[in-house]
Amino acid sequence: MDHAPTVLFQCRSSVNAKVNQMIYVRDDDVLLKRMAHTDAAGEFVNVHNIIEKYGYTHCPALLTNDLNEFPEVIEFIRYKTQQGKMIPQLHGSSHIDYAKLSVKEIQEDYRRCQDWFLSNIGVRFTKHYTPWGAGGRRKDGTPMVNGTHIAPTANAMGISVVDMYKPLDPRHILSDTETSFSKYDGRTIVIHWWFSPEILDQALAKLKEAENGTS
Repeated sequence: MDHAPTVLFQCRSSVNAKVNQMIYVRDDDVLLKRMAHTDAAGEFVNVHNIIEKYGYTHCPALLTNDLNEFPEVIEFIRYKTQQGKMIPQLHGSSHIDYAKLSVKEIQEDYRRCQDWFLSNIGVRFTKHYTPWGAGGRRKDGTPMVNGTHIAPTANAMGISVVDMYKPLDPRHILSDTETSFSKYDGRTIVIHWWFSPEILDQALAKLKEAENGTS
């Protein structure tokens, strides 16, 4: 849809916010309803509002089958993508271990998910943020033993697999005693949409202060 979604999903604007494409917030498991503290749709939209308030870019990692239960969230993601405020990517058709799928099964899954993205969001996904970082490196940089076939399969279809190597946690930003914007410029913060919105808000506020030279 080209018009603004319902009032419930209007993003609160910040007078001082400006679009900054160099800080990204990867938001996994969108939208596993069972993980919500109260209202899954509301919690997801609240996270987006926080990110947009500071002018940074929200990169939700979508679970296409799960999102079908939330048509209002699909509409919201489509609208914000059209505005350039979101860059949605794939997490999976469901929260499955892609290392257990064959090459053919991965190919079929990607095709279904691309069809879903085009039909519902109006764009193609170019990155696969695999559940549990399957097919990539662990947080410490060591390679996953299983799933080595995922990345070549994805690459052949024009898709990049993104792992969990050195994820940037908002709490790391808050604990950093020598914060500078240049240190984090171009980095991707990794969260889940049910993550504490207060901590995310504080971390992005600290980055914005560093960017503006007020910290």
